[in-house]
Amino acid sequence: MQSEELDTFIAECPEGIQLLDVGAHYGFFALAALRYGGPETKVVCVEASPSAAKVLRSNIQLNHAQENVQLLNVALGDHDGMLAMLTTGPLAGDYFIVPTETRSDTTTVPQRSLASLLEETQFRPTHIKMDIESFEFEVIEAAINVLRTLRPVLFLELHGDALHARKKNPAQVIQNLCEAGYNEFKLSGQPISVDDMAAKGFNCRITCSIKS
Repeated sequence: MQSEELDTFIAECPEGIQLLDVGAHYGFFALAALRYGGPETKVVCVEASPSAAKVLRSNIQLNHAQENVQLLNVALGDHDGMLAMLTTGPLAGDYFIVPTETRSDTTTVPQRSLASLLEETQFRPTHIKMDIESFEFEVIEAAINVLRTLRPVLFLELHGDALHARKKNPAQVIQNLCEAGYNEFKLSGQPISVDDMAAKGFNCRITCSIKS
């Protein structure tokens, strides 16, 4: 499925894209933006996992992209502070996720809100890719005003099952995006309704945009 998601991203990757890659992992989407967006492209990568960030940093260097990419080894959330996260381990790609219950084997990482991170970096994204294993709920809910102001195209992976496991309503994510002004949602380039998302259990990768 990630291949299909990447193809959709590339199809909507304009020249000079300014990408905020939230949950950048090893940098597949960041490097695609640089490849297809041209020399004016800038990317800010946000990755909570130190192990994944280490690989991402190497990929940036191997592609001689240091001048165009900024890497922040932090989590994105609803406020500035610290966040307890759980690693999936090297066999599962070293992803960091928010546990559904209190655990003793978590790692505490710095957390930033979207508003704070953009103020800190002075970055104004035209596009945001967000794949953060159900924490999209907190990030988007806290960033409604920022999204309404900047109007970036949003490439969003919705994690309906994981949201339910954390007692969050995935439909609220879409409602919050609508409140921010988003009025066009697509799956693989085709329009998708909220009812269709619900039929998929809100487990889908969608493109969200604001159309006048």
